[in-house]
Amino acid sequence: MTYRLVPTKLQENLPDGTVRCNLCLWRCRLRHGQRGFCQAHVNRDGRLYNLSYGVISAMDIGPIEDKPVRHYRPGSQVLSVGSYGCSFRCGGCHNLEISWGEEALDALARGQSKAAFADPQQLVNTAIEARVQGIAFTYSEPAVWLEYVLDVCEAAKRAEEKAKADAIAKEKKDKEDKAREERERKARVARRQAKMKKRAMEREKPKEDAILAQYYITMKGRFSGKYPLVMNMPASHCRLN
Repeated sequence: MTYRLVPTKLQENLPDGTVRCNLCLWRCRLRHGQRGFCQAHVNRDGRLYNLSYGVISAMDIGPIEDKPVRHYRPGSQVLSVGSYGCSFRCGGCHNLEISWGEEALDALARGQSKAAFADPQQLVNTAIEARVQGIAFTYSEPAVWLEYVLDVCEAAKRAEEKAKADAIAKEKKDKEDKAREERERKARVARRQAKMKKRAMEREKPKEDAILAQYYITMKGRFSGKYPLVMNMPASHCRLN
């Protein structure tokens, strides 16, 4: 398990020495050591960092209809993931412990978190293994997790492109295999027909030999040995070797 301290995507250095976070409408102005309203971004030596990058507070699989985007790909299953830190303070929040757990956030700030960690590719691989059709960043405000969300999206896009390329390659291979099998089938049929023809000819040879012998005897009885033997036989009884 390796935690990563990732620079905040949308940050702005101000003339008074503070750094402004532009991830959400709070626009927190932070000095060294201070954390934003979400508690997930901290100023360290004049630069903002995301403390919750790759830290998973909750994960579940369910229908997309449970999400606010239920009209997108209805009937599909999504992998829901969330982390600590949120830019809202909803009074009736039922995800308080997994989005605004103060102890967990403090542990992140101290670098002592024991929460689960998954790099972007690991999360995408988990979604693929679970055979879901999407990943939903939920349980808290996803903007707080923007750095990780974007990296996961890029990893998912690469996985999708690879899956498409693999599908095309598989389709091409299947066509080649089918064509090879057809060629092999035709070759087997041709060999079988050649064997059958050879056997038929072998069965007919004694009959032809008997007919030739009969002609020879008949013609020899009609002509004397003084003249060359001339035989006129039906073409069907002639063999050319």
